[in-house]
Amino acid sequence: MPQTFLRLVPVLALTALAGCEGAVNIDISATPPEGVEAAILRVQTLRLNREDGTTQDIDLGDDLEIDLVNLSQGRTRALLSNEELSTGTYTGATLLIEAESDTLDSRLSYSDGSEVSLILRAGSSLTAQNRFSVNEDEDTRVTLHLDLRSALLLDANSAGDRIIAPRMRLIANDDAGSIAGNVDEQLLTEGGCDNDNDPQRGEVIYVFSGSNITADEIDGSTPEPLTTALINLDAANADYVAAFLPAGDYTLALTCSADLDDPLRFDGILFVTTRNASVSAGQTTTLNFSLSD
Repeated sequence: MPQTFLRLVPVLALTALAGCEGAVNIDISATPPEGVEAAILRVQTLRLNREDGTTQDIDLGDDLEIDLVNLSQGRTRALLSNEELSTGTYTGATLLIEAESDTLDSRLSYSDGSEVSLILRAGSSLTAQNRFSVNEDEDTRVTLHLDLRSALLLDANSAGDRIIAPRMRLIANDDAGSIAGNVDEQLLTEGGCDNDNDPQRGEVIYVFSGSNITADEIDGSTPEPLTTALINLDAANADYVAAFLPAGDYTLALTCSADLDDPLRFDGILFVTTRNASVSAGQTTTLNFSLSD
């Protein structure tokens, strides 16, 4: 009888451990670059970092291609759907992508049919750091937001590749809200944008954490925007959407020369106007931009 009991203990322990899982859903959203027909990432693996320092790699299948142009204004695509993962605290995620020079694995496509390869800046990775918990018998929903527009260096390398200096965030959906609104077209033609270098590009809203922040470009020094949002006057609902923002206060700054902003250097771009807004989890704050404000 004692021998039988000793054999059962490991089986019972394994049964208990097997039940310590929760369903996880991870989506991706993006701010795509302007002036492209497609912005493709070929994703191989999603790597999740645990609080104990271990990692878990999840194979996303062969040749998974994600077009970030379709993921603007808060739209998403699923990376994981109801994936059973071990319970506990996770501290971040990394997307492992195929992005070799001159291969067109990950790439930008243009209306004239041309394409260029996307590569990661040397020593960098598509990694987002933030904590989220997986609990037994509960659904966890998380979104990765990749601001590819802000991450692209302006100058191609000698092979013609466009280089990504990654800007990706991770947020639990239950903690996120958004800011959206319309932009008066007159503001984009008379409010300081009339001397813009390219009237078809660069109309972007920069989103800074905190109220009354003095807007600055992306150059590696504070303040840096948490994210950016494209302005699309032909959009069906709102001209811009800054999605998946943590609850809190924000400063939104409009510029017409974002196409001149290289993320690794000072370029001296100008901002037309700024507004303050507050975000609550699960809510969309409306903030419009007009010439008269």
